[in-house]
Amino acid sequence: YYLYAIIICPSGQGGQYNNHDDEYNGQEIQVVERALILAKSIYNIDTARVYLMGFSWGGRETIHYGLDHYKLFKGLIPFAPAFQSIADANNGFAIPWANPFKYTNGKYIPTCICVGKNDGMYSNIIQGYNNLVSANAIVNFNEIPGVGHTPVFPTFNLEIMKCFNFINKSSTSGLADNLPSDNILSLY
Repeated sequence: YYLYAIIICPSGQGGQYNNHDDEYNGQEIQVVERALILAKSIYNIDTARVYLMGFSWGGRETIHYGLDHYKLFKGLIPFAPAFQSIADANNGFAIPWANPFKYTNGKYIPTCICVGKNDGMYSNIIQGYNNLVSANAIVNFNEIPGVGHTPVFPTFNLEIMKCFNFINKSSTSGLADNLPSDNILSLY
């Protein structure tokens, strides 16, 4: 598979969320927002074909930020989203901010969760998935056998392409029917 895409991969603080009063509105999210603005100013980006993808804590924030700002994206791909506990997945995380996951917005944006079956946070991730299902979200669970929390990228190209295909077929915007047959995608 060839993925003709602009990929922006900002690196955050590595889970040092306690250094911020509000991670969600803090510097790590601002890095993503500024990266998208910069990419749009440099490249000709089809804004109807922008996907949000993140790994681990970035996967958790993909769900959080993506559901809150679903109009900005065609779909969400959280890879091994680091829900810290069942309580976290259920909007009861005790970190100093209270920004609940807006699971009900999942009905407006396709979400494809990728997770290794051997991920230590698997049960937490399943709970987040179940919350999306309960909220009538457009969601797919892409389980990868024999993989833990930290896979070696880009080993799972086919799994990621399954997510793009799910999102394109499930798009609530009606844009999926109007996409060209190529695999040109915009990612950040």
